[in-house]
Amino acid sequence: VPLAAPWWLFWLLLLATFLFHLLAMNLVVGGALFAAISRLKFDSAHSAEAKKLSSYLSRALPVLVAAAITFGVAPLLFVQVLYGRVLYTSSILMGWYWLLVIPLLITAYYSLYLVAFRTDPADSKSTLLSWVTVGTLGLIAFIYTNNMSLMLRPETFLESYIGESRGVTLNLWDLTLIPRFLHMILGAIAVSAAGLFLLGHSRMAKDWSFGAWAVRKGGTVFIIVTAINFIVGTWFLLSYNRVILLEFMRSSPLGVAALAIGLVFGLTALGLTALGIQGEKVSSFRYGAVVSLVLTILSMIVLRDQMRSTILAQYMEPVRWTEPQSGAILIFLILL
Repeated sequence: VPLAAPWWLFWLLLLATFLFHLLAMNLVVGGALFAAISRLKFDSAHSAEAKKLSSYLSRALPVLVAAAITFGVAPLLFVQVLYGRVLYTSSILMGWYWLLVIPLLITAYYSLYLVAFRTDPADSKSTLLSWVTVGTLGLIAFIYTNNMSLMLRPETFLESYIGESRGVTLNLWDLTLIPRFLHMILGAIAVSAAGLFLLGHSRMAKDWSFGAWAVRKGGTVFIIVTAINFIVGTWFLLSYNRVILLEFMRSSPLGVAALAIGLVFGLTALGLTALGIQGEKVSSFRYGAVVSLVLTILSMIVLRDQMRSTILAQYMEPVRWTEPQSGAILIFLILL
């Protein structure tokens, strides 16, 4: 099937739109976890701050879910345009789980709205609904991780279909599955912690107690989780076949550069966050930490894309045949 625009344009749009989706999605997943945990802290020494955070998240999360869904449409379409031959196949092999994403997402969305509309955020039903949201979002993440890793194993497609053709295949035996899933979840927690860090900074002038608590709490969680994620990320990278890693190092200078740049910006984000926790007049450190984090995520997106291209190169060539639909592409770029 010919492309409606040059391959490189869809590739750039995939990376750009996926960045927006990833930021919103991380804030949803990590924010939902923070909201659920904050409800367990209502009787602690910082109960006032926990209640304020819970109240803020109950209002923000439904909006963030809408943003994550909206921003997620374009990259999902673009990855299907560029890699449809493998992604459609893996989606069919795990079809029932793939379809399950929709009711799970609706469940999470409604749970968030029910919490937002409840007059007493401290009641047990709100707490239960918060953990239902965390559970459903975790299942969605696990399903997506399965599909995005299964699509990279075309050599298993025929055997999987012959052995189980009812659409219930999962990629459970892939050595990259667990570290990939953990890497994404820990990344979501880290991004949400950075969001809490920045929220605290923005509130310090009006509510110093909450602002200072949020900066300290968000910054500390970010540092700890990101440090752990460096280890998990290394595990994820080394879980690939040695032949694939060597081919990646040889044939993808862009991917290798993205890995190095991501490490530098990741360490920079850690250092600036540690400095940003201290004192009040450290705005440049706090903003610098968030900018470094976004650049780290962008580098990891490029790395992920280049690793995918390296793996799939042994099975398929990118589609270069185009039949331009300039009007449709122009409308999309204007609306973007």
